[in-house]
Parts: sequence; structure tokens; C-alpha cells
Amino acid sequence: IDTDIPVVIRLTGTNEKEGRDLLRNTRFKVAETMGEATLMAVEASHKQ
Repeated sequence: IDTDIPVVIRLTGTNEKEGRDLLRNTRFKVAETMGEATLMAVEASHKQ
């Protein structure tokens, strides 16, 4: 997916590890918790 805006993804549940592995080398930020995702999103918004 080609996008100019930062994307933060929180993954949890079945096949979570596989999903993280697939997203590891992408521009997407992957968080483990909702709190971590929130911090990543706020940080990314300040860089825009």
C-alpha cells in the first residue's frame, strides 16, 4: 500500500507473530498494545 500518511497497526490474536513478520520491512509502525499504538501515532503526527 502506497501512502503519504503514517500508518500505525496494532496486532493481537491468532497469527499475530506471522502478521508482525510480514509487516517488519514495511513503512507501517506495528505496536503490541493500544497504548503503544497511541504513542506511536502521536509521535508520527508531530513529524508531519
